[in-house]
Amino acid sequence: LVVTATDAWRREGQPNPTFSFAAVGWRGDDTAASAGLTVTLISAAGVTSFPGVYAIAASGDAQLANYNVSYVGGFLTVAGREVSTVTWATPVPITYGTPLGAAQFNAVVDRAGTLHHDPPTGTVLPAGDHVLRVLFVPDDPINVAGAEVVADVTVMPAQLTVMASDVTRVYGDANPDLPLTYAGFRLEEGPADLHAVPLASTTATTTSATGVYPITVTGGAATNYTIATVPGTLTITPAELIVRADSAWRRVAQPNPAFGLSAMGW
Repeated sequence: LVVTATDAWRREGQPNPTFSFAAVGWRGDDTAASAGLTVTLISAAGVTSFPGVYAIAASGDAQLANYNVSYVGGFLTVAGREVSTVTWATPVPITYGTPLGAAQFNAVVDRAGTLHHDPPTGTVLPAGDHVLRVLFVPDDPINVAGAEVVADVTVMPAQLTVMASDVTRVYGDANPDLPLTYAGFRLEEGPADLHAVPLASTTATTTSATGVYPITVTGGAATNYTIATVPGTLTITPAELIVRADSAWRRVAQPNPAFGLSAMGW
């Protein structure tokens, strides 16, 4: 009686199937059950075994009533799962404040399944270079392998314009506050979100003559913004000076006295 292990097949990562055998040489109506044949079928392949061909060893009683028994092993083929191909074009650069979207996560795959994004779609990244990841989870994980791919994306700083406001004062007064206005903040941010706040200054002093003086904007630093400055002007207008003739008197027939003046507004 020759007992032969039946060849088997499975995917990697799966448990071994139930092995079977075929017995050739029975006489009459004898069967494995009626003859009391017990066969042990084992393979060294396990769930974590790599794809390849592994032996199935068959063993059991060498003799049964009326039979000499020999055993022939078989083979277990562990097949690799189908490879998933993820195609991902280079993500389009974005400006700070723009959430990640389809223009960056534009990967497609040739198998049915789900693409998971890291960071998630809608994330706003700071300016700089970042690594994006896409994880493919197949609908049929037994037969189809998952995949993970990465790509780089560049987040460019947003343009922030800082403008000095034009102001006016009267000659001789102290300089007023020099306010700044901003255009270009993203995500409802403001000056407090800058690493360093720009400052406005002017060359005019309290004693400066009337005229127009520049207001310059200097400083300011931020990782997420490229800062451009726009100067303003400080206009010094003439002060109001009131000159009044002093009242005078004289006797009739006398020459006029020297008239005097008083000035207010110096």
